Amino acid sequence: MLLFRLLLVLALLFVAILVIWLGRMGLKDSHDGHISFYDVIYFTAVTLTTVGYGDIAPISNSARLVDAILVTPIRIAIWLIFIGTAYEFLAHHAIEKWRSNRIRKMLKNHTILCGYGRTGEVVLQELVEKGFTKDKIVILDSREDALVAASDAGFVAFRGDPVHTKSLSQMEIARADCIIFSLARDDATALAVLTARKLASGIRIIALVRDQDNVTLIRHAGADVVIHQGRVSGFLLADAVQSKFSVGFLTDLMTCRGRLNLVERPAQPQEIGKPLGQIGHCFLVGLERGGQRYFYSASPIETIQAGDLLLLIEDQKYVKK
Repeated sequence: MLLFRLLLVLALLFVAILVIWLGRMGLKDSHDGHISFYDVIYFTAVTLTTVGYGDIAPISNSARLVDAILVTPIRIAIWLIFIGTAYEFLAHHAIEKWRSNRIRKMLKNHTILCGYGRTGEVVLQELVEKGFTKDKIVILDSREDALVAASDAGFVAFRGDPVHTKSLSQMEIARADCIIFSLARDDATALAVLTARKLASGIRIIALVRDQDNVTLIRHAGADVVIHQGRVSGFLLADAVQSKFSVGFLTDLMTCRGRLNLVERPAQPQEIGKPLGQIGHCFLVGLERGGQRYFYSASPIETIQAGDLLLLIEDQKYVKK
């Protein structure tokens, strides 16, 4: 953009010099009475900058008309370019920096998404549907188009590289609840996970992996949850070969916009003491108690206790009621 503006200014200067050169017979030099090419360049400069020393002046009606009709619009255009550039790179930059610092200071218990691509867009849609407010989600990306798309969608987006300590620190990672890495390369994801774990030992880290061989590596780097994109898609594709119903059921289950939702929540007071199979219009898939996880079909637990973490399939038709 800077190069384009510079070329535009140079083109306008060339046009102004050409116009004044062609009409130089209408100019008068009080010094020697002769208008040379250097005099034209000098007169163009002092005219466009509105300095006007008066040593060279238009004396004919045609020269004054040319200055009023042709040179004046060029002068205005050049000044607008200069003012616009100064605002964009000085004033606008200062305002945006102040605004970014103000937003960062207000960040707390937020979720950070690193990488706003197609997958990241789906992640944000689901988070919003689950009740996350947009002011509690921040995006970190180094690509201009991704930042613009995230901002247009109403999210707070910052430019930066998630593998750099400075970029993650500016996201107030130490005060965040969760950070999600959806990057294009696994090596960048591994380095970003290591950096995030070093900066915030207690944060929940979720990472998307492209290559199955890197799942263990990224888990050892400090990720709490590692999801292999191709493996999940492969399971659904393979299941669709002989099934007409299960893929739709699983897709409905994974999105909160479906009829059935997979929900993880603490046991509610009215559920404490009840057998596992008596939780209203929900199906208990599993629970966690004392750090141990049990599936419903093979659980030695018979009743629900306070502090249990339940994994349920809920029917939204009855939940909304």
